[in-house]
Amino acid sequence: MTCSDVCERFSLTQPTISHHIRTLAEAGVIVVRKEGPYHVLSVNEEQMRAFAADLLPAKRPRGRGGAKGKMEKAEGRGAARSGSVVKGRAGKEPTAR
Repeated sequence: MTCSDVCERFSLTQPTISHHIRTLAEAGVIVVRKEGPYHVLSVNEEQMRAFAADLLPAKRPRGRGGAKGKMEKAEGRGAARSGSVVKGRAGKEPTAR
């Protein structure tokens, strides 16, 4: 896609679009290369994959509920009683109640 192609798709002025293209290129989101009289734009796919990976939550293995799901449901109902051990969270050691 060329800068002219981008300008045709938006109702912004060419200098405004050029400014945004420069900002995206400086951020590494897009790559701009000169081909004759044109500036050709393309997405920096590696950068976008890294960005998407940071936005999306880590996938958790799906099972049949497992022990963790049952423990969280039990905690939600107040099932843990004095002296029982509750599974720790975020790398913390289990604590006795």
